[in-house]
Amino acid sequence: MGANRWRQLWHIRLPASLPVLASGIRVAVVVAPIGAVAGEWVGSSKGLGYLMLQTNARMLIDEMFAALFILAAVSVSLYFITDWALRRLIPWENN
Repeated sequence: MGANRWRQLWHIRLPASLPVLASGIRVAVVVAPIGAVAGEWVGSSKGLGYLMLQTNARMLIDEMFAALFILAAVSVSLYFITDWALRRLIPWENN
């Protein structure tokens, strides 16, 4: 159709690559809070990871599971918010 390389990139290749990028963002948004908590296990004095370590050491299993439930709720909430936003931004993606 006579498009130069810049127009091919902007109008064809970039929009075609956005669904793959969106999949990576969906995975990253779920794994990021888990990584943050694991980082808090190593060296922190506050946060969910620290709370989980302290409650585990004191055998407060109910509080530890409450922290784990909060972590799961945050991860799932972030996933659904990100999924909703990406569906609005990339309407041509096959769902």
